[in-house]
Amino acid sequence: MYVCSCMCVEVYPMRYPPTGNEQVCSDGQPLWVITGTGDYSQASCGRVVNKTTCPSNYRCVTSPVDVYDVCCPNSDKIGECPETQPGEVGVCADLCQSDTNCPRDLKCCPNACGAHTCQTPVHSLTCEHTECGFGYVCQMTPKGPQCFYAIRK
Repeated sequence: MYVCSCMCVEVYPMRYPPTGNEQVCSDGQPLWVITGTGDYSQASCGRVVNKTTCPSNYRCVTSPVDVYDVCCPNSDKIGECPETQPGEVGVCADLCQSDTNCPRDLKCCPNACGAHTCQTPVHSLTCEHTECGFGYVCQMTPKGPQCFYAIRK
């Protein structure tokens, strides 16, 4: 059994965090961490002091004016697109352009017709198939495996 505790992090020591009305991530909201004081703060990554390594389902994004870096959700969801089967029929119209267009854990995949539709990925979504970055642990949640920032003691 692991006991997790919060780590005191100095967030944005030399750069400024985004303001509340600024859209940083093109796909969803930035990763938030709990600091040693119990406050929530966006996880800083990139070229800052005391930076966070983004977990595998996030990527480090630099603001357009290169003022700050945050961990944003990856647009690629976990799993692989299923192979089409001979004789399979599919919708011949693109219903998605990327995984972010698909709800929940569905992926945007080519179908038998060659068009892209939201489909259930192959490989079950478990912590065994989830790679978390250094300092993160995988835990199963109702939404599937999630990487959480923690220190093992």
